[in-house]
Amino acid sequence: LFRSRANVPASFMRRAKDSANRNLSALKAALNLALRDRLIATDAGWKTVTAYAKVGRRRKGFIHAEQRAKLIEACPEDLGVLVKALLLTGARPGELAAAKVQDFNRRQGTLALAGKTGYRIVTLSTAAIGFFSEQIKDRIGNAPLLPTEFGKAWNKDAWKKPFKQAVKDAGLPADIVLYSLRHTAISELIADGMDSFIVAQLAGTSTAMIDKHYGHLRHDKTRARLDAVAML
Repeated sequence: LFRSRANVPASFMRRAKDSANRNLSALKAALNLALRDRLIATDAGWKTVTAYAKVGRRRKGFIHAEQRAKLIEACPEDLGVLVKALLLTGARPGELAAAKVQDFNRRQGTLALAGKTGYRIVTLSTAAIGFFSEQIKDRIGNAPLLPTEFGKAWNKDAWKKPFKQAVKDAGLPADIVLYSLRHTAISELIADGMDSFIVAQLAGTSTAMIDKHYGHLRHDKTRARLDAVAML
């Protein structure tokens, strides 16, 4: 697409390198597993391959509580339901879009999700259990858990324009996207003191990713507690 690196925006290059780092990490994990299982004789082919340095960035687009209320109010009803679900679960938009009614277990209070990191069962809060219980009333098991107004499953093309309009109508920064809701939910869990291992399990990611992008929130809260204590 670009004739030379000189024509490539710096932000594009950073994101491309950051994406390459994530792919390299996953590939190395798979190769190391194969090495441990003696399917490969040596790690010489990838041991010295290193990731790009200083290309990772903290997640952006945190939405404050007041902004969330305005956003939900600005959304069409079906999109507002999806927004609430993302805030209640911290899931990826695509995971919730693919979820079926049968994936919600009201008795156990869990939601089964399948995403890029595989299949997982997420423990839900009491509020989330009540929310999803309302969504599945009088609906069959293989129907979308969170349908559009037309009864179809959500996809990026279906939510992109109406969400962008809702962001504008709510007076939120233009860089807020649907994925920002996942970032917001994870940020709130970490800032409230939840263990990063539990958050990683709920969000379907690694503790390394949680610590890299959200660890500063824990430090900020610890600092506030330290500052409240008169040492001298």
